Amino acid sequence: MRSLFTVIALAMMTLVGAAKSADAAYQLLALVASNETVSLDCRGRDCAAEFSVFCLQPTRASPPTGVRYHPIGGDGITIVATTADGRTVEFPANDQLEIIALRTHNAVRISLPVERLGALGVTTVALRVGANVSLVPDPIIGDPDPQTDWDIAAATGPLRELGTRLVDNGGDAAIAARMTNDLLNRLPDRGRTTPAVRDTLWYDAAQEWTQRTITDGARERARGGYEWCRDKVAYGSFFNMRQCLGSRHDQLIGDLNNAYWDALKVGS
Repeated sequence: MRSLFTVIALAMMTLVGAAKSADAAYQLLALVASNETVSLDCRGRDCAAEFSVFCLQPTRASPPTGVRYHPIGGDGITIVATTADGRTVEFPANDQLEIIALRTHNAVRISLPVERLGALGVTTVALRVGANVSLVPDPIIGDPDPQTDWDIAAATGPLRELGTRLVDNGGDAAIAARMTNDLLNRLPDRGRTTPAVRDTLWYDAAQEWTQRTITDGARERARGGYEWCRDKVAYGSFFNMRQCLGSRHDQLIGDLNNAYWDALKVGS
């Protein structure tokens, strides 16, 4: 296993080589391991959910909403589906998913077309994100400074390895971010809900979390974020709970991402 010093040294070599590239290809992202399956909402034209990500290449531009990505490396993404006769089937996602940047380098939207699932006789579907998965932006035609094979190998190797240690396994903040993301995905994709509906969703989520190994500190951070958002939405500071929880989630992930880059600076 590589030492932390070796990981940082290799990563910094990549950063130095990519420093001139900030205005070209968008940065590679790390897709945070889900640990549990994440249910997709199939009430629209596709089955979709939000997932946590973080930045692997700060010298390149953060993606605007809608930039397409594809997964690479690690343990991959698994589709977990329930069929009409009640069977649970699992299979690799491969190239069946659409992944787009949602909130810069903090969240992506992953989806599957509803009609594809219907043809397979699937009634519900979820995704499980394995360890060390990275996301590569689709290439831009005419890009003067595209992602090279070396860029991708370094970002999905030593950079991703360090990110797993500091972000995916980032203690209470990482768990609280997963919990916040879970609650966010339970809310309607658009519009507003009543306080009673939001509180019921929170209660149901909290009950499910008690079945998992969750620290008291993470639970309190997630609860505090929910209560803060409940007040902010009531006062009109945010349009709806989904918008506010997205902001809280991004702050948690952002703090971990900053710690990750601070660790890399040690090797510069």
